[in-house]
Amino acid sequence: MVGPPFCGRIVATAEDDTMENQRSETTPTPAGCLLRMVWMIVGNGALYLSLVTLAVSRAPLPSYLDVIAGLAVVLMIGARRVDITHFQGRTVSDEQATLAHWRRYSLSVTAIAALAWLLAHYIAGNLSG
Repeated sequence: MVGPPFCGRIVATAEDDTMENQRSETTPTPAGCLLRMVWMIVGNGALYLSLVTLAVSRAPLPSYLDVIAGLAVVLMIGARRVDITHFQGRTVSDEQATLAHWRRYSLSVTAIAALAWLLAHYIAGNLSG
């Protein structure tokens, strides 16, 4: 509906219905919100912190920080997939997300994380000759 937020109440009252009885199809569930927080905030935070810690602490090439970074990427991609397939995930422009969106997201997250991982190991001195 286009118009101010109170327009829905006026229409509902005119139709002898209340807003509590109407259910929006875009109302997110708590599990869906949690999944969105995982792939938007938690996963990116874990990836960022593990790569910064790796670079600053000069961790060796195979380290537990590499595992954390890899798990963060897998967690973000998996959470996004479940969000789309089971919880009617949305795009930034509030459209229904599709598996095509998920594929694009998976490719970009993997590529960016790989470049960031290489940069972190370069800064740590693991990749310089």
